[in-house]
Amino acid sequence: MESGFRFLDSFVRCSTRKEMEMNMNVSAVLIDANTEPMTDSQIPPWESLDRDLDVALETLAEAVRAENWNWVVCERGPLALDLQRYGAEAMAQREPTPDEVELLARLGAERKRFISAHDANEAERDLQCEVYCSQEQFLASAIDEVQDRIEAAEDALREWRPEQVARLGAVVCIDATGAVIVHRGVFRRGQRPTGGGASRRQAISPQLMRDLTAHRTAALQAKVMMSTEAALAILARRMVETLFDRHGGPGNDVVKVHLQPTTDETLSSDATGYEHSPAGWLLTNAHTEWAECLPARSDALLRWLLDQDQETVLSLLAYCTARSINATSSVERTGDDSEAFAQALHLDMADWWVPTVDNYLRHVSRREAVAAVREATGQDCTSVVSGMSRSEATRHCAARLEGTRWLPEALRPRGIPTDTPANEGREV
Repeated sequence: MESGFRFLDSFVRCSTRKEMEMNMNVSAVLIDANTEPMTDSQIPPWESLDRDLDVALETLAEAVRAENWNWVVCERGPLALDLQRYGAEAMAQREPTPDEVELLARLGAERKRFISAHDANEAERDLQCEVYCSQEQFLASAIDEVQDRIEAAEDALREWRPEQVARLGAVVCIDATGAVIVHRGVFRRGQRPTGGGASRRQAISPQLMRDLTAHRTAALQAKVMMSTEAALAILARRMVETLFDRHGGPGNDVVKVHLQPTTDETLSSDATGYEHSPAGWLLTNAHTEWAECLPARSDALLRWLLDQDQETVLSLLAYCTARSINATSSVERTGDDSEAFAQALHLDMADWWVPTVDNYLRHVSRREAVAAVREATGQDCTSVVSGMSRSEATRHCAARLEGTRWLPEALRPRGIPTDTPANEGREV
């Protein structure tokens, strides 16, 4: 989706005269409010830089405009793409030829073999052992090489269809490293054109999708458990659906009130590090506390409930309702009740999940890990990790993502349009 060229912006980041002179090889011009109008030779270098920046943006925008996108804007903001205002549609994917199917299958099997060998070598981790170190370097490089070939083969299958170009737009902007880049296939939040968009390829494995959505399920359970009002509403809604035949919404399979509890054991089998997560800690402790309070025999349970105050019963009801929620899935969600629950509960998964080597980065390619760092920080660490082993690269990316509140697509909210500000960019 991105393309562009490099624009030097080191001067913009300078804070002292010495830095300006070193970075731009010019003398800083001191400005006084009472000075006479400046001649061209006296124009501060940053104003000249702004003009050059405008030229760079407009030049690239003109070339993109020739591609016949519905609209093209230039952005001067600090981020490569403001995800609060813009969304992006995936490129269409054509059917692969028999040779391409065979190539992708062969590369996938080869990557799986290398990953299995890498994991086995990691299990015998010994930094003092030359065999371990050489194998780690060889296998990590082999995985990256195969992954690059897979991505190149998959990229060859993607293209922009004419109807997408007619519906969507492009944003020409500058990222934090000074690159003038283009985001194609963009739509404004809340103004997405209707039409048959491309089906999105799931960028992560089914196993990782289950891992991420299991964490999201745990977070939803924790939020419902802490809100008796939400728990009652969810429970009443499910009962009304059944009793009054009010089915037909986006999905009725998230709340298992009939009751199929989604327990700690269930969640921990899918969600990496569940027991150490905020939701895992809350839910596990709540279960322990309720188990200690409740009578051991079912025939004593009704009397115990009748003897409790309303607040206790509501809290127990909230916990049980929460445990009926299961939004874990191996595929990308396209719409279910969990989204409505998440919005009503103001769920922000950044409060409940952070990307680590184990729960995310070791399961994606180096390119996807670098892309996450770029999106979270505005900095491209491609050159930094290029000489690292796979393990070192994932640890480096994890450290860069720490504290950024970055989330993968699977954990981001869906269907929350944001009005587009009137002055969002210069339309070309």
